[in-house]
Amino acid sequence: MPICGALTLFDGEPEATIDTLCRLMIFISDNTATNALIKHFGIEKFQEGFKELGLKGTVIQRLLFNFEASERGLSNKIVLSEMAMLLSEIYNGTFVNRAVSDDIYKRCASAAADKPQDLRQTRFGSCRCRP
Repeated sequence: MPICGALTLFDGEPEATIDTLCRLMIFISDNTATNALIKHFGIEKFQEGFKELGLKGTVIQRLLFNFEASERGLSNKIVLSEMAMLLSEIYNGTFVNRAVSDDIYKRCASAAADKPQDLRQTRFGSCRCRP
């Protein structure tokens, strides 16, 4: 598996909180942080969570860039309509509950605001998504 991501810039074994790993994964697409979260919680826990959220086609079967597992036919799939549904729930305050939705919304809006204007395509929440 290739090593990539912000965590690889540290000497030794850096310690990071779950919150930090989530922020790295979401805001800079850090694949090392994503794999650390998958290893910490386990693929099965993600699958259970996906089912609880009503996701039927979104699947994690392996770590990112695990080419051996990919060759064995294991793959990760994200269904666009399911992600649109989740974003709609976050925007409308119905994802888990209002407090969780607001926290996620603020984090995403903050990340979008930190990017130079020419890199922003759509500011989080500026469009309404329908499931």
